[in-house]
Amino acid sequence: MASVSHSHVPSRFDKRPRSACPELIYFQPDQLIFLVTYKEELSIAQVGELLNWAGGIAGNDVRLTNPRRRSFPALSQEQTEITYPTSEAPCQRPVLGPRDAFDLIFADVEGVKNNSALVKLILELDESRDKQPDKGFTLELASPNWLASGAPHGIGTGGPGSPPVPFTGDINLQPHKFRNWPLPLDPKINHKSRGEGVTVAILDTAPCPHDMAEAYHEWHDSSSKDSPIERLLGPDSVLEVHNATYADLLRLAGIELNEHPYQMTDHGLFVASIIHAIAPRARLHLIEVLNPYGVGDLESITAGLGWVLENLGGKPLVVNCSLVLNAPLEEGHYQSDPGGRLEQRRTIDSAWLMRNGWPLGWICDLIFAKRSRVIAAAGNDRTRDGARPQARFPAALTSVLGVGALPRNPGPASPGSLRTASYSNICDIPSAIPEEMGITTLGGEPGENEGVLGLYIGEFPDGSPNETGWAWWAGTSFAAPVISGATAAVLSSMVARNPTTQDAIEALLDPLANGTTVDNEHALVVTQG
Repeated sequence: MASVSHSHVPSRFDKRPRSACPELIYFQPDQLIFLVTYKEELSIAQVGELLNWAGGIAGNDVRLTNPRRRSFPALSQEQTEITYPTSEAPCQRPVLGPRDAFDLIFADVEGVKNNSALVKLILELDESRDKQPDKGFTLELASPNWLASGAPHGIGTGGPGSPPVPFTGDINLQPHKFRNWPLPLDPKINHKSRGEGVTVAILDTAPCPHDMAEAYHEWHDSSSKDSPIERLLGPDSVLEVHNATYADLLRLAGIELNEHPYQMTDHGLFVASIIHAIAPRARLHLIEVLNPYGVGDLESITAGLGWVLENLGGKPLVVNCSLVLNAPLEEGHYQSDPGGRLEQRRTIDSAWLMRNGWPLGWICDLIFAKRSRVIAAAGNDRTRDGARPQARFPAALTSVLGVGALPRNPGPASPGSLRTASYSNICDIPSAIPEEMGITTLGGEPGENEGVLGLYIGEFPDGSPNETGWAWWAGTSFAAPVISGATAAVLSSMVARNPTTQDAIEALLDPLANGTTVDNEHALVVTQG
């Protein structure tokens, strides 16, 4: 079984020693999700009937309260057939079927004794879904509200990509002359339009506006209108930040990553700077779906994807998700922790685990049907001497392009193949057909001059001063935006032909046909410095 990511959920104001804090869990305690399909839009009464039915199974001591719902449209066969005719090349092209409209219904669960009891209840509800009375809708899945996190940090026992470390050069003095920052693409790739007319949506953490304004005043160079700091933080920025709602902030307050208890509000800004390095003319939307410690949940992430679908769908659009869902992907044991230690184990059916990807997957399918595509980090569960696990959700989903990481100098691991980064998962679900795989690119290795260089305006985890506004960082989180930026750049060169994002991905992959890793993944080799 692939190593599984965990998240630590103490109170932000908990003064107890860390060893005395609650044990590690994957999901929001005391919450669950229902995925429901229907022909006619659900009424409030129907939602109430669903909760009453679930409460009857749960028993008198358990109550389901505070339902929150998010609705999504149907996906018709005609939509995908018109957008992606079957006569075109199938390379990397998902095949989607029709689907009814659906709701995600999030609810709080009161009266469960511990996380183990919550898992037991959710499995009972899911196993009973076919017995749910016909009320004009179909219950497709009962699931925990899984936590998700920025992909380079503590995703499993294999270790992170890296924490950020300071850049110590002279970029602060001459940002417009600094030549180590851009990420040039292969001349065979048509990217001269550099993102003009293309929008890139980034689901991630986000710094607060006050911090961005202070960083701009500290590090900008008024003589250089094209410097990254000017273009991303200045008054005419190509970057628009959409901060999380107060309800999301409250729900996610105090949750941090296992062994990485530091704020990473710059994670999304760092990702944006990588995309900007390749596609500087693209418009960027940074949507805050992760808290300052780099953790979100299905509710915040599906809300972010829903916003993208409603507000940006249909435009020349690339969607970057440098995050992973912390749900196990394979059949194995769930480890419960009601007493502060791992006390009970329950075998979980692998089919149920795969269906837990549906809430994200179905929304990503709708984005794909709107002529765009989600590009996502594969995750960093690999041990230094171990096998590479498959990609996590959302990278492993059918309509999502998964991205693994290469070191700065991938070299040939064997004749005709490249080494991958020491932490990187396989970029997608393993396949014997290379055309169905994802892609790998620069993600770097831990340490100064080994990772990817990007914009970083906050404090460093080790207490080092931030004197330049730049940092080195490594992980599949930073490989994904290389592909997103490259896709945006290629897409902008095709806009006269009314292309889809998939067309740009295929055009990007075409010159790379002979570049593969030891695991037969496509490889886009870029350099920085």
